[in-house]
Parts: sequence; structure tokens; C-alpha cells
Amino acid sequence: MGGGGGETTINSEDEAYNARMATIAETQQGMAEEYYQYYKDVYQPYETEQVAANRALLPYQVDAQKQAYGSLGEALDGGKMADIAQGDMVQQFAGAQDAMNRSIAKRGVRMDSGQALQMQKETALERAKAIGGARTGARQQAAANAMQVIGGAQ
Repeated sequence: MGGGGGETTINSEDEAYNARMATIAETQQGMAEEYYQYYKDVYQPYETEQVAANRALLPYQVDAQKQAYGSLGEALDGGKMADIAQGDMVQQFAGAQDAMNRSIAKRGVRMDSGQALQMQKETALERAKAIGGARTGARQQAAANAMQVIGGAQ
């Protein structure tokens, strides 16, 4: 087994290299300090003002969101929409009974006659169909609104 050899240690210092590296480090530090001062002078006041403005707007944004969600909630409530649609139909038919009574009176037909009762029956059926259709349409629209919200469609 052969062994041998010695250790060689080189302890030389490259002063030119170290000087170049020190110059680079000092230049970079100067750039960092310059940029930090620019941030302190320009961006930090801007950010402070922006945060203050956002805080001032926050109550208005919260109110607007509450109103939007309230309206959205109504648009998603099938029962409420159906009730509103029914109310609209009832209002549309509100004068129908009076108009029919005037028409019957103009013809000289008695209110308890078969013809008058048939007209009243037809009006009641039309009213019921209109209300049922309006309620169904409103519930379907509420379901469609809910799907748009869930799907993120606008």
C-alpha cells in the first residue's frame, strides 16, 4: 500500500477581485437605499392615501352589497316571485268582474241567468289559468336566476 503525498494549502488573496466584489456590493446597496427612499417618498404616501380612501368607501360598499344581495335574494325566492306574479294577475283581472257585470246589464240579462253564470265561470277560469301560469313562470324564472348565480353567468 502506497501512501503518501502531502497536503497543499494555498492561502493567496486576490485583492483586485475582492475590490471589484466590494464595489459591486456597495453599488447594489446604494441602489437599494435609493429605491427604498423613492418608495418612502412616493409610494408609501400614495398607499396610505389609498388605504384611507378605501376605508372611507367601505360603509358605502357594504350598503351596496347588502342591497344587491337583498335584490338577488328576492330574484331567487321562487315563492316570493310567484306571489308577486299572482298579485299582478289579480290586479289585471280586478276590473274584469265589473266590466262583465256592465256587459250583462247592457244586454238586459239577469245576473242569475245561465248565460251570466257561464260568463262568470269563464272569467273565473281565465283568471285561475292566468294566475297559475304567472306563478309557474315566476318560479321557473327564480330557478333560472339561481342557476345563473351558481354558474356565475351574468
